[in-house]
Amino acid sequence: MHPVVEIRQPNQPTLFISIRGPLEVGRECNGVLLADPQVSRRHLSIDVDAGRVIVSDLGSTNGSTLDGNRLVAPSVLGPGSEVKCGETTIRLDAPVAAVKPVDDAKGTVVSGADLDPTGTIVATPPTVTPNAPDPLLVAQRPIAGGDEAVYRTSIDMVAESAQSDGVDVRALPADQGTVTIVFSDIESSTERNVQLGDQVWMQVLGDHNRIVTDRVNQYGGTIIKNQGDGYMLSFSGARVALDCMMAVQRDLTAHASANPDRSVRIRIGMHTGEVLADQDGDLFGTHVVVAARVANLAQGGEILVSSLTKEIIASRGDITFDPPRNVHLKGIGDAVVYPMDWARHG
Repeated sequence: MHPVVEIRQPNQPTLFISIRGPLEVGRECNGVLLADPQVSRRHLSIDVDAGRVIVSDLGSTNGSTLDGNRLVAPSVLGPGSEVKCGETTIRLDAPVAAVKPVDDAKGTVVSGADLDPTGTIVATPPTVTPNAPDPLLVAQRPIAGGDEAVYRTSIDMVAESAQSDGVDVRALPADQGTVTIVFSDIESSTERNVQLGDQVWMQVLGDHNRIVTDRVNQYGGTIIKNQGDGYMLSFSGARVALDCMMAVQRDLTAHASANPDRSVRIRIGMHTGEVLADQDGDLFGTHVVVAARVANLAQGGEILVSSLTKEIIASRGDITFDPPRNVHLKGIGDAVVYPMDWARHG
């Protein structure tokens, strides 16, 4: 059995992770992504050596502690000990039991999950290619009394981080008081990371991030937040947002054609709403949540828009959409979303 660590952060599901090799923890890293605003982008690493769990601070801004003492060198995380980074705690836990895999191509952090007899949600590893590093077993357990599995994607984490940090809307371009919010992430990024290996994956992630960044800059958008493969973007208008994301999809398709062994597909969702701000100018309002919920419903290679965004874009008559889908947006209610066949408008 591999050692398992328990990661608890404020107002988030508890993570239970089987440690099989080096694992980074932070807000923007190639490992476990946290929403804790006091945690650095690459905060600490967790490794295993002869069955012992070793924790190391990666030069974080706020530092880490082990049982109340500052973590200045790689140290053993023993039974009953606790590592603290920001408001997040890390402890040893019991090993994760194996369960049957469940097909879920959307999850970024959790590649599959099932309920064991105790109600614990245990993630199962994706298919591993020969010579690829062992995948990490990542688990999320429901809040006490809850029976609904919680899957957190890169889109969820970016949205939570942006709302936690606050976004100064005074710096965002807006069209008559409205802004179009876009969320995106790579479909099944955990599986692709495992299949490609860390070194190649970082190159793939770099190419993806460059394509998104270049196009957002070209179309005058704003990168509100980027964590790993997840993005939260804003645009002054719905049409320019769509034009930008169509260009991103075309670029990624061209990149996949030239590099078929390194291909990735991204999920994109967007919603347009009124710019609301608190007294400090921080962005808030349900339209941010709606945009994230819509993006989480998108398939790889798809652009999915809310009904309001569709009405704004379709008013010019030169863009067509596929048939609508009736969906339920968690925390919002029933809604209608529209997939856009961007390849047809190339």
